[in-house]
Amino acid sequence: MAAASPTRLATAWRAAGATSAPDGATADRVGVLEIDWAAARIRIVGEAAVPSRAHGLLARPDGGFLAVANRPGRWLLQADAEGRVRRRVDIDDERPRRTFNGHVEASRDGDWLYTTETDPASGDSWIGVRDARHLGRVGELPAGGRDAHQLLRADDDTLVVALGGIVRDAEGRRVEPERMAPGLVRLAPQAAAGAQHLGHWQLDDPRLSLRHIAWARRPSPVDTAAARPLLGIALQAEHDNDDARRRAPTLALWD
Repeated sequence: MAAASPTRLATAWRAAGATSAPDGATADRVGVLEIDWAAARIRIVGEAAVPSRAHGLLARPDGGFLAVANRPGRWLLQADAEGRVRRRVDIDDERPRRTFNGHVEASRDGDWLYTTETDPASGDSWIGVRDARHLGRVGELPAGGRDAHQLLRADDDTLVVALGGIVRDAEGRRVEPERMAPGLVRLAPQAAAGAQHLGHWQLDDPRLSLRHIAWARRPSPVDTAAARPLLGIALQAEHDNDDARRRAPTLALWD
């Protein structure tokens, strides 16, 4: 039986014992790891220091990946399959001023990138529309709430956005939990102005923050091609009461 080939994995980590460098780099890294399953060994293929903690990574068709800063982040980068940074943008000079919320998605043709962002002055979330060639923002769509986190592209090219709903200060810290309004939003990024939003759904419990989502499919006993997609949702309970937090669900399926 042939030994399994090494696997390469794009990831983010924090280097133990590393300190901030004069250029503003921190202990936070993004890069590519190679896993040799037979030898139980992991090797760093390539890495790059980044200004703050990375959160969402997105694989690209060329073997590279995109990495974006966690809230309230201000950088986005593109790396190749060896972990070398090919392009990075720092958005302090972009106007209107926004901060990243940790996730990025691509259009079907790969020409456009969509990032969850927040207006630090108002707290409202936006979907940044970015040119994949240079990562710069060329447009934006209102997300329809606060604390937009992960977003996914559906089969019909619409976007599904998880709204954490948490009211945060300019540094990303939770404030005023009684004003939480989590939910799911579906929008058409290429629609005419004023017609982007296709739906907005909320849970009965306003203290369940929607964070991460993934597509699944319900098997059909007759026609597997006709199986309706399901959306898996990771929830985080933001109840003030410890017992309520323990009893709150952490995962859900949305039909």
